[in-house]
Amino acid sequence: MDFDISKMLLVSAILVFLCSSAAAFAGGDGSSSDPYEISNCTELQDMQNDLDAHYELVDDVNCSNTSSWNGGSGFNPIGSSGSRFYGSLNGQNHIVDQLYINRGHDHVGLIGYTQYCEVKNIGLTNVDITGKGDTGGALGVNNRGTISNIYTTGNVVGEHRVGGLVGTIYGSGVYSSFSTGSVSGDSSVGGLVGQNSGSVSDSYAVGSLVGYNDGGSVDGSALSTSEMQGSAAESNMSSLDFTSKWTTVLSSDSDATSDGYPILQGSDRQSQLEAQGIYTVPDSSSPVFSGVYDDSGGSVFVGAVVNVSVYWEDSVSNLSEGFFKHNGSGSWSVSDSVSFNGTNESWYNVSINTSDLGGRTLCWVQEVNDTVGNMDSSMDVSENCFDVREYGSTISILGEEPVGGSVVDSDTEISVEVFDSQASTLDVWFFDGSGGFLGSDLGVVNGSRASWFWDGLEGNSSYSWFVNVSNGKGNYTSEVFGFETGLGVELSFEDVSDRESGFNVYSNASGSWERVHSFESQNVGGTGRRSVSFIDETLSEEKYACYSVAAFNGAGESGRSQEACLSP
Repeated sequence: MDFDISKMLLVSAILVFLCSSAAAFAGGDGSSSDPYEISNCTELQDMQNDLDAHYELVDDVNCSNTSSWNGGSGFNPIGSSGSRFYGSLNGQNHIVDQLYINRGHDHVGLIGYTQYCEVKNIGLTNVDITGKGDTGGALGVNNRGTISNIYTTGNVVGEHRVGGLVGTIYGSGVYSSFSTGSVSGDSSVGGLVGQNSGSVSDSYAVGSLVGYNDGGSVDGSALSTSEMQGSAAESNMSSLDFTSKWTTVLSSDSDATSDGYPILQGSDRQSQLEAQGIYTVPDSSSPVFSGVYDDSGGSVFVGAVVNVSVYWEDSVSNLSEGFFKHNGSGSWSVSDSVSFNGTNESWYNVSINTSDLGGRTLCWVQEVNDTVGNMDSSMDVSENCFDVREYGSTISILGEEPVGGSVVDSDTEISVEVFDSQASTLDVWFFDGSGGFLGSDLGVVNGSRASWFWDGLEGNSSYSWFVNVSNGKGNYTSEVFGFETGLGVELSFEDVSDRESGFNVYSNASGSWERVHSFESQNVGGTGRRSVSFIDETLSEEKYACYSVAAFNGAGESGRSQEACLSP
């Protein structure tokens, strides 16, 4: 028999976990299940120390002192084109106030450059941001990420691709967001987005929505100021979702001095009205509550029972009955009632069953009756919304390391199965453990496998990887998978017998001859070229090894072939 032996790479399924670098935050570990908690502007700046981590605001953040940071250059944008932000930021409907940035380069904003990330539920008020190209009030460049429920006010100045919210978006989306600040630049200047090659929907801006649309989609049309304010907004701004995302601002509202632009239901109402210069403290003769809270953590699965409470700040006299009203069905309806005892500083509780509310954002108001008539306290809706998610609306990602015992040469297949009952296809991006982009598998059918062939691997080394998956509405990052490479052997030989059932492989790599592999014949009953790949666990780069093959059938094993040797 003739032998052709070559060294190969072997991959075994060993899980490797990566640890994020630690920074000083109010809490959390930076994972998607326990994000780093940000309570001040210094912690906000510390996001630059771990661009792959997940973050959330746990309080409003005052950044007024950033005007003196870095010799007057202010806050340092999170991420750059060479070191992009891949994590996520959830503002949890808090605001960042008076952020100051003055940089003489591109990619300027709270976040300079994002890749496959998610930023949501945050207000940036009174920003003062100056940059060159790709400058925005919230993000300089958003590359294939999801931006939702964000608003900006203040001043943004740049040269080209300048937006009140985002400078440039590539293949990504901006949803349910607005900007009412001043934006200026030389070219591609937009009230919301400077240059768009992605998607802009359910959003608006004072001024042009997009400066230059580079093949992207934009849902909206130019309107006059009067057409965008007060009750006229709901009829004229048909691209906005006034059922679950937006609400009109009327001069008859107890906290508004005049009609205003639409505001986001789930975000801080007072700061949005203050940005328009129309906020007034509600008349204290009306009952005022500090907020409605729930124990859902911001979202629940359909069928959950949510416990909602309201706390009254002022004395509430002559009250007979109150109702929690919700819009889960698409219109306001009574869900339960409670009785009030007419005293202040009191909590009242009610439970809402979400069995019939799947796929909706549930918001509610508190309405009370007095001797005069109904008084609707919906002027405070800062914490009155949460999502009721269908089972499966969060993407499930099942990773698979390369199968142990197989031998690879120039590349190795890594793959995941992806599931999302709310999407027919999913886009999957593969990254190495340090966040380096490997490749993508786009348009993967829900419930099927996404794969990538990773080439250039070295022997006796450890590798780790993860994926980011998008369903068109949000991005989800998997856990980190890992494996180790070793040394394998491939044997090729000519079989001249047609009576064997299989072959045994022997090696002296351990110091004495022993069987290291056995395999069934690939072509029983015929002759020809055979080949087999396997791992010899006794083999290393330093060892000298010889191999021999013996055929076997029901009658036993034949004599072994001549030796073929592998030099170290």
